[in-house]
Amino acid sequence: MGNLNLPQIAAAQAQKHQTSNDADDKLDLALTAQLTVDMTSADATLTATQFREAFAFVCSGHGVARILTVAQVSRPFGVVNSGTGAVTVRRGTTNIAVAAGESAVFQTDGTADGLRRLASAGAVTADPYDVGASLVGIPGASAVLMRYPFPRQVIFPAGLTGSRGVCATPATATATFLIKKNGSNVGTMVFATGSPNNVASFTMGSQTTFAAGDILTVVAPASPDATLADIGFGLAGTR
Repeated sequence: MGNLNLPQIAAAQAQKHQTSNDADDKLDLALTAQLTVDMTSADATLTATQFREAFAFVCSGHGVARILTVAQVSRPFGVVNSGTGAVTVRRGTTNIAVAAGESAVFQTDGTADGLRRLASAGAVTADPYDVGASLVGIPGASAVLMRYPFPRQVIFPAGLTGSRGVCATPATATATFLIKKNGSNVGTMVFATGSPNNVASFTMGSQTTFAAGDILTVVAPASPDATLADIGFGLAGTR
């Protein structure tokens, strides 16, 4: 069957074209397909089938160092580290690191520890993905300013770096808006007393990944500020 387990035409086989087409499809995947590997909460191990049916493996969602273990199959492949922690590519006892934001091409030789790096590339630039909303007037008690279902995975950095919030009329007292993931608090948008320069500050304790289908909500304070009005904000993420 070979390293990629491509279907083979048998002697006197009927429907030879179907076997040939199946083999072509598998070869196409092995040369061109991309598989996203979610490493938000744990290391990852590729099955032999996963390893054979894609060329590029995009490691995403992690803010700490992770390990990507590949199968004992002979083939070239690529790894893209789109997280903010290093990824160690592992085959048996061989470990090769790919720094955060970088990518590399590897080759496995089919032996237990057979792994080597063929080439490396510089930092990967993640595509921006920003969401935002605005409200005219003074927000009501616990008003939901945004309820956004993500159609694809989006990552927000710790501290919500790059996000912006403004108001037309400053707050009388500190007003804290809750930023939630599927109903759980993950960050805040805060307009301080007097809202210096009419802008907000943001908090988010750690990098937060929203998967496709996750819902982001922004909720106003339970006790509305007397003057804070005409709010607009944009949350800066990447995909």
